[in-house]
This record gives sequence, C-alpha cells and structure tokens, in this order.
Amino acid sequence: MIAFTRLGDSLDKGTFVLALQFIGIGWYIAACIVLGLVSGRWLDQALSTAPLLMLVGLTFGIITAFYGMYRMIVPLVARSHGHKYED
Repeated sequence: MIAFTRLGDSLDKGTFVLALQFIGIGWYIAACIVLGLVSGRWLDQALSTAPLLMLVGLTFGIITAFYGMYRMIVPLVARSHGHKYED
C-alpha cells in the first residue's frame, strides 16, 4: 500500500531554507544578466552604437552574476561541511 504524507512531514526546516537560498541565487543571476542586457541596449539606442554596448552590458552582467553567485555559494558549502565561513 502507498502511504501519502504531507510535504512538510518529510522535509525539515533546513531543507526549505536551503531551497529558498538557491532560488534566490537563481533570481540574482537572472536579474544581473537581464539588467546588463537592458541597460546596454538602452545605451546603444541612446548613443547609436548597436550592438557594442549591449554586448558590454551582457558581459558585465554575466561577470557580476558569477561573482555574486560565488560569494553566495561559498558560505552555503562551508556551512554544509561544518566549517564557519569568514569573509
């Protein structure tokens, strides 16, 4: 017989917190890339330099996203291994 349980019964609070942190990291990455693209495109239209500044904005957004992702993931990994992360 299949036993059905509520979602909260099988997962603890730490799992939800970790999942929310990873969702936040995903949104951060998306926001950085989209903001870089949109600002580059806007500057391209204002200065008639298409597609140069859009590519610069995209590159800046990707670099910012990966740097921020690294800064957010290192403490999570350190904490999961029982180490205290100090910046």
